[in-house]
Amino acid sequence: MASLKYLGKLHAISLRKVLTMQSGTAVKRHFSVTSAAGVSAGEHISYEVTDGIAVVKMDTPNSKVNVLSETFGNEMEATLDTLIGDDAVQGVVLISKKPGCFIAGADINMLGSFKTAEEVQEVSRNGQIVFERVEKNPKPVVAAISGTCLGGA
Repeated sequence: MASLKYLGKLHAISLRKVLTMQSGTAVKRHFSVTSAAGVSAGEHISYEVTDGIAVVKMDTPNSKVNVLSETFGNEMEATLDTLIGDDAVQGVVLISKKPGCFIAGADINMLGSFKTAEEVQEVSRNGQIVFERVEKNPKPVVAAISGTCLGGA
């Protein structure tokens, strides 16, 4: 039953609004901030909260696609911790600001910089912890995937 309540709230964000948010134009015109979490922007991750729904926008700087890096992961973890801990936030929607690409995969330059298998395993383990935190939290998290979405196990 709770899922239906959240789906109704998510439905309030129309496809037009999500596409507007992906393109990065006219976001302020469509949304008003009503939560203590408000608006936040990092290097890779920004978000706005409207009517209890947080819209998290991913945008890897100086890249045609979003890639998973340590900085991206740290920002996503901090953002999700903030939003999940905010009682005014009832649900989270993840979107990409990159046309045709949600997430292309891991940052190849980052992977190439590791000297040992243990370094790679540590970054992978930290990413998995973030995913598990999303899975086990009580608030619904929706990935509004448009385009490429790669990952690993």
